[in-house]
Amino acid sequence: MTTPTLSTRPRHMTRPNTAPDPTPAAAPSLDGGAGHDAGVGPDSVTGFMQAFGVAQMRAEALMKIVAADHGIGVSDLRALYFVHGGTDVTPRELAAYLELSSGSVTSLVDRMTDAGFLDRAAHPTDRRSSVLVIAPDGVALIEGEIGYYLEVFDGLASRPELAVVTTALAELANSMTRHAAARSAGTRTGAA
Repeated sequence: MTTPTLSTRPRHMTRPNTAPDPTPAAAPSLDGGAGHDAGVGPDSVTGFMQAFGVAQMRAEALMKIVAADHGIGVSDLRALYFVHGGTDVTPRELAAYLELSSGSVTSLVDRMTDAGFLDRAAHPTDRRSSVLVIAPDGVALIEGEIGYYLEVFDGLASRPELAVVTTALAELANSMTRHAAARSAGTRTGAA
């Protein structure tokens, strides 16, 4: 018996050149504004915003390539990463994360289960619910891709600025979380 897959397309052993263009020109112009610096150099807020925008676009493009390599969709890959990083993830939590309807997530989970990437298990505390777990093929996919992303980021490892960049990204994530919560509540926060 063969293991079902999501696509008959074989996984490509080589990847196209996904090296990012070093210039942030592809990002929309962010020419500051009231209270922001007007510079666009690497030491300015707008320069950081442009570089971050380019990095986001390149990360999305890379995720599409990775998903296609496995014959799955981007939502399928995002689901695997989410379940892999969580504990007792329910289909409802996955639906909220992916911003999909419960019916769409049911179809996604069925497809990923049939392909051998996910399994359903009994919820540990709620008999009416189930949790999603990564099946062995899903673990292999995720671990292989973590290795690939380590290659992508490896060129940064020797740079002395890595600790500064890591701290800045963590602070950016916290600031985005605060601002998103405030905006959802109908308020705006001051500078982070």
